[in-house]
Amino acid sequence: DCAGSCAPCEDPVEVPTCEDEVQNGDETGVDCGGSCVPCEEPEEEPTCEDGEQNGDETGVDCGGSCAPCDENLNCPVPENLNQNALGPFTILSWDRVNEGNYYNLQIRKEGEETWMNYPTRINRYVASRLQRGEVYEWMVQTVCGQEVSAWSAAQLFVAGQPGNASGTNISPVVTKRELGLYPNPARDILNVVIPDFDVSITQLSIVDLNGKTWGSFRVEEGRQHLQINVSNFPRGLYFVKYEGQDQVGMKRILVQ
Repeated sequence: DCAGSCAPCEDPVEVPTCEDEVQNGDETGVDCGGSCVPCEEPEEEPTCEDGEQNGDETGVDCGGSCAPCDENLNCPVPENLNQNALGPFTILSWDRVNEGNYYNLQIRKEGEETWMNYPTRINRYVASRLQRGEVYEWMVQTVCGQEVSAWSAAQLFVAGQPGNASGTNISPVVTKRELGLYPNPARDILNVVIPDFDVSITQLSIVDLNGKTWGSFRVEEGRQHLQINVSNFPRGLYFVKYEGQDQVGMKRILVQ
């Protein structure tokens, strides 16, 4: 009953679909949202004004392709960064900054983009959840009230091994037989049995998880048995570190 000698035909009303490449109906984007599939949130590109340290920035919204970071003389950058192995852990330390309230520490595996953040109130951190033998990089900054320092230069280390990956050669621990410790757990006296090494052990020390040394003992040549009084040690996990010419090793003990 339309067109020709009748009234003109009305154009049919198009029903919105999720495939018409038009934002219509209850869609919140083109063919997405509402009764269609959810819209994907666009990835935000790092900018120099987003309040985060990302991209190639060396500080928050500064450094790299952004404006240079201003050196804050009232909040010094931590210096003398060091790393030392303690069994499966790595102790990261730096010089104490008197003006600082606490520190921000960042760690990431070499080659990765994402940093892991660890605030700490002391100038030391025990990294315990790293893949042993993998190379990591780390850096630290000082927080002084409302001000923060620039980040220190990034340092490299091998998780669970002594020394700096960018410094001297790192040698694995090589022994003919392991050190004997009994009883373990220990309560009063810890017996240390020294195996027959090609090069005799010359030094023993006992350290806790924070790197504090609780005892240091010089070993005379040829000696194969020591008794160490641990009755005054706080309960917890310790490491017996043994050293000799071209060799370093470590074993765990539990003091109860």
